[in-house]
Amino acid sequence: MPDEIAGPIMCSGSTAYTSIKESGLRPGQWAVFPGGGGGVGMQAVQLAVAMGLRAIVIDTGAERKEACLKFGADEFIDFKEVESPVERVLELTNGGAHAVFVTGEYSGLGQRSHTDIVV
Repeated sequence: MPDEIAGPIMCSGSTAYTSIKESGLRPGQWAVFPGGGGGVGMQAVQLAVAMGLRAIVIDTGAERKEACLKFGADEFIDFKEVESPVERVLELTNGGAHAVFVTGEYSGLGQRSHTDIVV
């Protein structure tokens, strides 16, 4: 594999892995990935699933949804179709996720109070 392909994969993959590992989450717990349909997010979701976590991706688009679900995400919340992604996470997890790993920009978070974004 050429360095220009392997380098970014190793960088983002190791960053995602370290973040998840150091979070202390245990198999069966919920992890949310805003921006999880992008390159870094997709790696993070796959790693989380491999570690036994339940993954929820917040992103947009049919192609991203299909890819995320194909690679193991339990749920995909399309922030352009769901009025309140935070409320949807609370519903899916019966009260809130155990961790959130921001893997992409989600401008909707800036429109909510601090307590609303801790899911």
